[in-house]
Amino acid sequence: MIESLIKPETAEKKPVDTFIAAFLFTIAACILTLQIQAGDKGSGFLIVAFISIASAPFLVRLFKIEEKKNIGNLFDRHSALIQIFAFFFVGVILGSSLFFVLTQNSAIFTDQIGDLCSKGVIKDKICLQQGLTGQATGLFSTTGQAIKGLSFKIILFNNLKVLTLAFIFSFLLGAGAIFLISWNATIIGVLIGKIAQDPISFGSISFGNNIFLNYLIALPYTLLRLLPHGIFEFGAYFFGAIAGGILSVAIIKKQEEGMEAFKHAFKDSLEYLIISVVLIVIGAVVEILI
Repeated sequence: MIESLIKPETAEKKPVDTFIAAFLFTIAACILTLQIQAGDKGSGFLIVAFISIASAPFLVRLFKIEEKKNIGNLFDRHSALIQIFAFFFVGVILGSSLFFVLTQNSAIFTDQIGDLCSKGVIKDKICLQQGLTGQATGLFSTTGQAIKGLSFKIILFNNLKVLTLAFIFSFLLGAGAIFLISWNATIIGVLIGKIAQDPISFGSISFGNNIFLNYLIALPYTLLRLLPHGIFEFGAYFFGAIAGGILSVAIIKKQEEGMEAFKHAFKDSLEYLIISVVLIVIGAVVEILI
């Protein structure tokens, strides 16, 4: 479906179109999940699965286009991919958060809420039902105060683990990393929705029972709170996904274009992977300090 909305060749020239496609499909995935599995454990993963299934063919074709590029520096060659992942990420965030606010139905986001509960970011009846009362992780607490409860070592290890999965998924499945990217985007979307429901608990401005005005504040509020370290962490995941995808396509096409083309793509992949690790380290430092 996503390929009928936007083609890889078009996305290269106008990456912002990917935002529109991601937003529309996220809404469609939420509606479909609401009809077939609302309230069941796993419904949150089902939303992400629908988004990933629709997006994978589109991104695989895009990787094939990008892998052929050998002009310009490292970032010039693959700048479109970086922008496309970023726009896709934001599109899923906006789509999932808006659906959460419009429907006031958290039943289909049980897995995302469970993840936020386990990290102590929110307190919800679903947390109690699942027995999840984890410690706050430094994002938000229910009193709006940042909690510096995790060490640099733990944050670094967790983020490197996600980066490794992003690289492996993208390498083995072509665009498999989109599942992790979509998963993180829906978690942020749900958090925005929860803040819109109860802004005061998260230290945000409240417009009383007007959830739409609360949402308009919660959206930038959440993103700005995430921005200092999030820009490094999510940037690292994008670079890791690109590294895996380029390497995957290069290996498949090795027989067709020869060893020289493979070496060129392998070098790009390795450099992106190194950059992603550096970004993860910087992100962990920033998260501890701020």
